Amino acid sequence: MSREADSKTYCALVLGMHRSGTSAVARFLVEMGFELPSEALPAHPLDNPGGYFESREIVELNNKILAALGTSWQGIEPLGEDKFTSDLLLEYSGKIESLLDAALERSSRMVIKDPRICRLLPIWLPVLEARFDHLAIVTILREAEAVFASLARRAEEKDIAGAAITSKEHAYALWFRYYLEAMSGYGDVLHHIVHYERWMKATGKETRLISRFLHKTLPGIELESRKPTLSSRNKQNPASRTGIKPAYQLLAESLCRQQTDTERNKLVTELVPLFDLEVPAGNQVEVEPPPMAVRAAALLKHAVGFVECEPDRGSILSRLFLPSSRKPIIYISQDSGTRGHIYRVVNMIDALKRSGVEAFWLSPEVAVSSTVLKQARAVIIHRCDDQPAIRQLIENCQNSKIPVGFDIDDYLFDQEIIDKGYLNFVLKLSEDEQQVWRQRISGYKNIIREVDFCVATTKPLKKQLERFNPNVVLVHNGFSQENLLLAKYWRNQHQKGQSSKRLGYASGTPTHDADFAT
Repeated sequence: MSREADSKTYCALVLGMHRSGTSAVARFLVEMGFELPSEALPAHPLDNPGGYFESREIVELNNKILAALGTSWQGIEPLGEDKFTSDLLLEYSGKIESLLDAALERSSRMVIKDPRICRLLPIWLPVLEARFDHLAIVTILREAEAVFASLARRAEEKDIAGAAITSKEHAYALWFRYYLEAMSGYGDVLHHIVHYERWMKATGKETRLISRFLHKTLPGIELESRKPTLSSRNKQNPASRTGIKPAYQLLAESLCRQQTDTERNKLVTELVPLFDLEVPAGNQVEVEPPPMAVRAAALLKHAVGFVECEPDRGSILSRLFLPSSRKPIIYISQDSGTRGHIYRVVNMIDALKRSGVEAFWLSPEVAVSSTVLKQARAVIIHRCDDQPAIRQLIENCQNSKIPVGFDIDDYLFDQEIIDKGYLNFVLKLSEDEQQVWRQRISGYKNIIREVDFCVATTKPLKKQLERFNPNVVLVHNGFSQENLLLAKYWRNQHQKGQSSKRLGYASGTPTHDADFAT
């Protein structure tokens, strides 16, 4: 490339979810003296009248990369390292290099902005670091609810309706994907987080912070001292909503609230593995996958369902799901990675919240030392082993006159079921392993006798529980909103050339293996 040997090259990479204010940041950087790599996408009179400040070539290239990875800018699938194969990296890295080399012939100060790069950092970042002497990342972080409102408004205009997202779950799932993958993919590159809402409210202060970061990170660069051009449209935010918020919304708000890089990095590190889920799973793939809104709802249910409220522990997620004034029902769960945790704890919490009752869950270890239990309307222990923490928890509740119950959804509290051979999978275990199950079942029965009440899923199970505790509440297993959406989708599918009916069953545990073998 034809540039003087002693000249320095600078790049400011702007990251953020679509409709989060990336255009405003990129425009500000252009006003300061940066240039786009190539021809910009044209402005849209309604969607973005001030301009997108995105290079058309880069957007088209990133769309091709996402398609090669089996997704699109609206896709919520995780892009694990295995998807960035060496062949793919080699092919598209070369195209990015060619594009940047041509751009560097014209300018040594470049701003690159395309929200898709949040998900494509494994391909983009090595090339940028190799091509530029100095690289800085500016990420604009906007509240997810405002992003959703902006994406949904696109549906009102025919020419951009195809780029609208009207499902709240889809918008939130995408918001998490973009920000978690961006924030976990910075590597060693210096970065600065711009909070959109703070920038709109205290423009002067936040603008000075951006300028200070750029001068520090890009030494020797000469930039214009400018005020950002922010329209009234930039400052629009949806009205705050009252009522109990879904857990995923609280989690998104928590990510936006973190003040320091240390806090934010810790939270991102905790969240990334939770969202590393394929929906539907590999063994559930059909001819056509369910709509994105359905898959997003399932993703949020399972990812956020594994996040525990940790009061009094100083955790980043501390007090995340705690009520402001309502007395909650607190579930105790020891196996948060299981299906049972989803349909007997998370689904129940969701149902309570939809009915206006505050609820959340804790692990036994956190619950036993937490002062939040004193606020509880009731405590329900879901299928926890007989252990010191559970014993202490029951004692604490009873001393504080808080009703404490035991929830169990299987006939696993009477050794008779092993002796008579009803637990088919247990009979296949070694003697030592069978003894472990006998102790567990005996422990369940001990807890059932100690608690104030029990929760059963069926009338036969209720009858068996009443042998050990007379106070049994019947709460049937039910379909969650996500289950109903999936069921409706598959019920409406009419596959060509298939005349036979298909029968499906839901089985949560291996205790049903013999039942369904028939």
